[in-house]
Amino acid sequence: MHTTTPVPEGPLLVQRLPNAHVATDAGPNIEISAERVRRDLARYHAFLAAELRPIAAALTLRQALLIVDAVNGLDSADQLVEARHLAAEIAKLITMGSSEVWLTEGRTLLGMIRGWTSGQRLAVIDAAERFWALPEDIAGPYEDDLRKVGLLCRLPGKGYSSRIGFTH
Repeated sequence: MHTTTPVPEGPLLVQRLPNAHVATDAGPNIEISAERVRRDLARYHAFLAAELRPIAAALTLRQALLIVDAVNGLDSADQLVEARHLAAEIAKLITMGSSEVWLTEGRTLLGMIRGWTSGQRLAVIDAAERFWALPEDIAGPYEDDLRKVGLLCRLPGKGYSSRIGFTH
């Protein structure tokens, strides 16, 4: 059982230890340890994977294809801007495509995106970017590649877990 330390009344004084490895925007004199960077990256990837699992469990192949096409059209260095514009980019693709192919699943996808958190949108964008970055020597059929990057659940017998959708 975890216990919490009571927070004292009044102002708090925080003192940085002289040899602390802290990632900050304070300037070039702050040393960042490689171990901390690895830890933070691992934490970020675990977060993205957790955010992506429920999305992958709900997406159809056509919806996943719409997502990767939409992300391919996003052009921003700011991932949060991309996350906010994901639905608009998908809506644009739906109007450009064949209505009998994209309209029903596209509208359903737009409804799903409205319910996604920013973290889930970032996870979807990250997976779509990884889809486009797959090296040619390991890229295969679209459906297999969407499963490799986590946008579709893996098939039973190939890393599938009915409890969480897919495993890494």
